[in-house]
Amino acid sequence: MYKEITQKIIDLLKAHADLICPTKIKEYHFGAPVTFAKVRYPAIYVQFNGRRVSGKANVNQFLYDLVFEIGVADRSVKEDDAEKSVYDKAEAIDSVLRDNPTLDGLVSDMRLARDIEVVHATESDYAVAIARVIHVARKWMN
Repeated sequence: MYKEITQKIIDLLKAHADLICPTKIKEYHFGAPVTFAKVRYPAIYVQFNGRRVSGKANVNQFLYDLVFEIGVADRSVKEDDAEKSVYDKAEAIDSVLRDNPTLDGLVSDMRLARDIEVVHATESDYAVAIARVIHVARKWMN
């Protein structure tokens, strides 16, 4: 199930006009890349970070919070260009998940961007910006 939800998020993102591959996004990754050295920018990854009990239950099911990290990375010779690019793409990611909060019925609902973190790095003559966006999907399970 976690694999299917992760893939569904990737598929929905790929279908959005501002996140289409390969014109707007060069690569999508199932899980975070171990290293960004060989990544073609801009890139997006989606990974499942864990499951938590929400505290809600019914007769035979528990409502779980499934935590997904969606990362978007870009690089540019001009530092602010990479930064602006990841902001735009993070907003597009929110839009995609807001428009389909059940991921076509795979989850009960998707809670948008509980946490967003932007980190910076350098790679040769390039400035790299990476936004890590944490979304929580809620799902009833036995």
